[in-house]
Amino acid sequence: MDIKTIRYHCQNCGKHFELREEESPRCPSCFWTSSIRSLDEPEALERKPTSAARPTRDFPFKIMPVKVPKAFFQFLWIAILILLIGSGFYYLVVKTKLVQKIGQSISKKSSTTQVSSTALKPKAASSNASAHAKASLPLLLSEEERTVLTNKESIAIPRKLSEDEMEIVNRRVDFPIDGQALPALKFWSEKEFKDFLTTEQKARGIQFSWGYEHSLNKLFTEHYLKAGGLFQKKEIDPAQQELFKALLFPVYSNDIRLHRAVALVMLQKYISDVLEKVKALNGYTLQQTVAQGLNDLKENYDGFFGVAKQSNWDEALQFIQRLEDKAKLLETEINQFEVKPSPVISQIDPDIQRGLSFHRETASTLTSNLNSILADLRIKKKTLEQNTSKSLETVKTKYEAALVAIQDQKWQEALTLLESVAYPPEAADDAKRKTAVLLRLVEKPKT
Repeated sequence: MDIKTIRYHCQNCGKHFELREEESPRCPSCFWTSSIRSLDEPEALERKPTSAARPTRDFPFKIMPVKVPKAFFQFLWIAILILLIGSGFYYLVVKTKLVQKIGQSISKKSSTTQVSSTALKPKAASSNASAHAKASLPLLLSEEERTVLTNKESIAIPRKLSEDEMEIVNRRVDFPIDGQALPALKFWSEKEFKDFLTTEQKARGIQFSWGYEHSLNKLFTEHYLKAGGLFQKKEIDPAQQELFKALLFPVYSNDIRLHRAVALVMLQKYISDVLEKVKALNGYTLQQTVAQGLNDLKENYDGFFGVAKQSNWDEALQFIQRLEDKAKLLETEINQFEVKPSPVISQIDPDIQRGLSFHRETASTLTSNLNSILADLRIKKKTLEQNTSKSLETVKTKYEAALVAIQDQKWQEALTLLESVAYPPEAADDAKRKTAVLLRLVEKPKT
């Protein structure tokens, strides 16, 4: 069976080609369809393309229409409706006072609630005043939060201290300093010093000359032992001077470098003993210097507890302030204490002189005890300052002003006043609870 074909000519590119009769005409060279003409039809030769005609090009794919289900449009309308209703409700509740006015009108028709003894007293006195004050608060607050805002704590003047506060006021600090007792010092004997020299020379394999050893024994006898006798007689200053002289060693072999490398090293134990005794005598001298001030401070400190028993906190605070001033003066006196200068010190070897500069260490015990006293006075002072009539009146005024601001719904003003109420504990705790509620009312919605 013969397949019938048709001959075509592409007027666009000039291509001649044949296609089967059932096939759509398309140029195999440029793929145009509008410029194809059949050569088997006589009229095709007579047709010529016009200059106005613009060739078009078909694409190998088709755009299919998209069908949107009806359920989508129904869901869209419902979402828009919910959004409109929610926006209207938000505007009514947050941006206007319409709901608040409705709540007030409803509360006037409802039964009057019982008023506690600690409820706020509004400007117009009536039996159900507190209930109206509570009802006038925003409805977004819970019943518990309304009770917190309308609660009132009483601040008594004078105030009875709590157990913890009384423990602070009645606590005592010991005064363990005894300015009369001499320090316990044990001086070497002449035999102990000679045995010390013999032991050192044998241990180090170095033998002092007879003349140098004799000069050391003479130095010990004339000054060190003399200092021990003066100390027993409580002649502290002369004893210190003799101890300084007990450190004036003759230069070994007339060579200062050999003297420091040999003699002073071998005599180190003796030198340390002398320095310890000078240090102890400095401490005793310092105690004698401040003894009267310490005794006065102790007597006044003991007298404070008699004033505290009367529960007059204004007077007790003044007593504490005087004690603190005395203690600070003593502290300054101790810190400025200096050992009396002696011309003998300048003749001592410079390395040994550095060991004499420890008067700060001798003052450490006194300073430590005095710091304990000052710390006790400071904590007593802080406790009493909060309980004076003036302090309590100031706090009471601010606290009651905050309650009035809450009644007038001036939230920011009330919040500022309550933040300054840090004492007494009962009012401070109530102020913290109120502050937590007020913060909800003054916070701006987050956008």
